[in-house]
Amino acid sequence: MKRAASYLIAPLVCLAVWWRVPFLFFRDDDFSWLTLHKMPLAEALFSPFAQGTIRVFSERLYFILLYDLFGFSAWPFRVAALGTWFIVLTLMQWIGTRLTGSRAAGVLAAVLWTVSLTLATPLGWASAFNQVLIAFVVLAAFAARLKGWHKVEAALYLLGFGVLEIIVMYPALVLLHALTDSTARARWRDALWMAAPAGIFTALHLWVIPKTDAEVYRRIVDSRLPATLWQYIEWTVGPSQMQVRNAARIEQGLMATWIIATALALFAIVRLTKRDLRPLLFLGWFLLWLAPVLPLPNHISDYYLTVPGIGLAWLAGWALVAAWRSNWIFRVPATALALIYLAGSVAEVDAVTKWFFNLTSKGRVLARGMEATAEAYPGKAILLTRVDPEIFLHTAAGGADRTIGLEKLWLAPDQDAVLDSNRLPNLQRFRVAPDVLFEALKNDQVRVLEAEGPVARDITARYRAVRLASADLSK
Repeated sequence: MKRAASYLIAPLVCLAVWWRVPFLFFRDDDFSWLTLHKMPLAEALFSPFAQGTIRVFSERLYFILLYDLFGFSAWPFRVAALGTWFIVLTLMQWIGTRLTGSRAAGVLAAVLWTVSLTLATPLGWASAFNQVLIAFVVLAAFAARLKGWHKVEAALYLLGFGVLEIIVMYPALVLLHALTDSTARARWRDALWMAAPAGIFTALHLWVIPKTDAEVYRRIVDSRLPATLWQYIEWTVGPSQMQVRNAARIEQGLMATWIIATALALFAIVRLTKRDLRPLLFLGWFLLWLAPVLPLPNHISDYYLTVPGIGLAWLAGWALVAAWRSNWIFRVPATALALIYLAGSVAEVDAVTKWFFNLTSKGRVLARGMEATAEAYPGKAILLTRVDPEIFLHTAAGGADRTIGLEKLWLAPDQDAVLDSNRLPNLQRFRVAPDVLFEALKNDQVRVLEAEGPVARDITARYRAVRLASADLSK
């Protein structure tokens, strides 16, 4: 009974820390993915999108099915992400317990990782569900391997090619596990076949599937690689992003991060000197899953750590248990570092999820207002005025107009500075010439929404009267 109850700890901590996540609305790329249902199914599932990716299960089917079942509602996507993440935490705890020999270490690892700020995007952004789903696939496949369920492992591994490209690293993980665990050394050859699909997939991805020419996704191996790696280590092991909460706390957060990193390194070294190779598995887990994105110095993103960070979380959970089983000389500093990590991470998560909540709540108001107006006045253009630039860029300019099915969405001329910023491609499609707007107002071909406050208000009559009167006065 106690063993089963222990698997509730990490999910409950997750809900307590990420309580705003179920209430977040769509933003940015979400709106583009929501239009997939308008395309022929084969094209929607298998055409290369984004950076030349074909993620059939984690993006294509995910958005198509949930939209078809629930429509333009965000909560099913949040439930799917959190539900999958709870399974990830369960698998993470079970594997951690198996690898370290300590149930407490497994629980601690899951708790430590689920409060990490690096999970803000995977849990709070529908477009990043691929990170959550690949974590499930990898952990489930590895758990199946530990149980000796090779057919299940094979099925999950092959499924991973439709989830996220980093699955190609799984054969290397199997080899690493065999090298660091004497009980697995006799079974590594049964996974040699896995190298074939990984090699074929890598070749197709690199040389056959069309790619974007955007500089941000260009792979570069140069002197920036160590700094990129260190950045990812900082984001993983400590509260190194305290500026999201309080800029004055950034130095303290970084100092705590460096101390935690040093403590983990020392623990790993001590275990290795005792001929215990498990630290190599945990550190190797981090490096293997991170390796595919390390050569992207122009796109360093903390959500890439969703899977890699699990390895360091296992190491940290194990280190805490070892400290508690030792004496007070190790127990006190280990506990202090754990509490500092938890307090800092929770503060970071609270700040970022609050920003997400405010952004997407206002985005929901704007999107729902546009949707209601489009339904009430089909075929007419919509003009947005007094809209917050950030809300516009993350919602309307993110593709909400296409999700709703608007043919014409314009931004009022007094907000042209937002369009001149060029912060997103294709912003010019929202620009309207004064004479075109005048004719549309005159002929009742446009509805005007004031996107300010708790609702998007239709102010067409007032706006038309003012603009037409101004035009008459100028003659």
